[in-house]
Amino acid sequence: MQETAHHINVYGRRKGRPLRIQKQTALNTLLPQVNLSLGLPVQKKVWLEIGFGFGEHLLGKMAQCPEDGFVGVEVFHPGLAHFLHHLPPSDYHRCRVSAEPIQMLFPQVPSERFEGILIFFPDPWPKRDHHKRRLMQEAFLSECHRTLISGGTIHIASDIPPLMDWMIEQLRGHKGFVPQGSSERFLWPSSWPKSRYQEKAMAEGRESWASIWEKQ
Repeated sequence: MQETAHHINVYGRRKGRPLRIQKQTALNTLLPQVNLSLGLPVQKKVWLEIGFGFGEHLLGKMAQCPEDGFVGVEVFHPGLAHFLHHLPPSDYHRCRVSAEPIQMLFPQVPSERFEGILIFFPDPWPKRDHHKRRLMQEAFLSECHRTLISGGTIHIASDIPPLMDWMIEQLRGHKGFVPQGSSERFLWPSSWPKSRYQEKAMAEGRESWASIWEKQ
């Protein structure tokens, strides 16, 4: 049974430069094979990554957890096409992708379904007037809380310290999550897969900070 989600506004661009033929073909032919409209993965453990960019981290996480299912949400078509082009056909059965904003996904998800929700390097919207456009608002966190299993986790990361502070503040204020471990934040572990955005940040001398919060 579907449940009604809180209204969540999500901002972000969908298209960049015109796709090359190979990537456009991947988008046209592969997306229907792994589209979320086919239903969630049936695996016991299912992870959700929101805004996976070009998919490097998501592909790496899938390789590390070969028995788990994954749902990826990415509205930016070039990134989505890149991910689909590199997704092994042998993994189609345990991967679902949505090209729609996250508020279109949550109503399709029953309560207590996700093992973890991954939100890495979201748009900072640095101007104070634009903070309302940031992803981690109260309604969004309530839907994360609803769809996570008992003891499920939210994983966040950013290379922008003010945004990291703000996201942690939102999690503290929600009251439905507690930090996992003894520290609210830590440097990105070397064992976690890296995205091209993170590699660029590292090359430019910016540290990437992460944080894990557990549903209570």
